[in-house]
Amino acid sequence: MTFLWAERRHPRAKQFNYAMVAVCLISASCYYMMGMEPEPSGIGVSTVLQDDGGSRPQFFFWMRYLDWLLTTPLIIACICMVAELSISEILFAVGLDMLMVASGFVGAQYGPLMWPAFVISMFFFIWLMGYVGVTCFDHAGELVDTMPRRACRVQALYFLTLISWSLYPVLYVLTSSMMITRVME
Repeated sequence: MTFLWAERRHPRAKQFNYAMVAVCLISASCYYMMGMEPEPSGIGVSTVLQDDGGSRPQFFFWMRYLDWLLTTPLIIACICMVAELSISEILFAVGLDMLMVASGFVGAQYGPLMWPAFVISMFFFIWLMGYVGVTCFDHAGELVDTMPRRACRVQALYFLTLISWSLYPVLYVLTSSMMITRVME
């Protein structure tokens, strides 16, 4: 209802509202499918052997990476659209985001590549956040005089995304070093 109400009041918000509804629906569907089974062996969860010298299986939540591959580009694109970036700037940011998720998927799936892929994924994460931050803040600076509320929104969206997305690498390191379980993650 909130999305429909906002669309009625601000016709230009239609694309953002649809993208955010898609993010919510995709994430809810993916996480619901992963949690359907009482034991993590449902849709979107597989068992892989980690290359840690032992033969104990680990749960691999591949549906999470599919979710991120579909939703995080939408989030990045929306932030960039609020900042009124050009289509080439948006596509570059979305490309960096997809490379970040893809390298994280490789590291999570293949034990011997876990840490090299983590480093590559973090490289893309830092590049993405730096690129989006610099370009969005440049455009937000241009918007301060004409649309100060939009400039504040761009900065708030960027910082909320940066802070919330920065927590996952910490969880990944804690899980990989066996301080918490993958199910707890």
